[in-house]
Amino acid sequence: MALLDRGPIQADVIGMHLKRMIWRRVNEMVRAKPTVAELPTFADLHAAIDAMGAIFKKYAAILTGRIYALEPFIERDWEAIFRVPWLSS
Repeated sequence: MALLDRGPIQADVIGMHLKRMIWRRVNEMVRAKPTVAELPTFADLHAAIDAMGAIFKKYAAILTGRIYALEPFIERDWEAIFRVPWLSS
């Protein structure tokens, strides 16, 4: 049961961290311009998304018995539009 107990806590910690960074950013925008070092980075965002994805995968596997891939994939040939002229001459 300990495996299941950590997921919501991890999600809350990640959510609180992001919420704190967002509110800090809003407050800084109102008061003064923040420095670049104070802003959340894309690495922070990616880490939060990856952590939430791991929690989702774990609970989805436990509850549904299915394994989900959260990585994006291309469903069709997106380059096909470049092989056919759009306008007739």
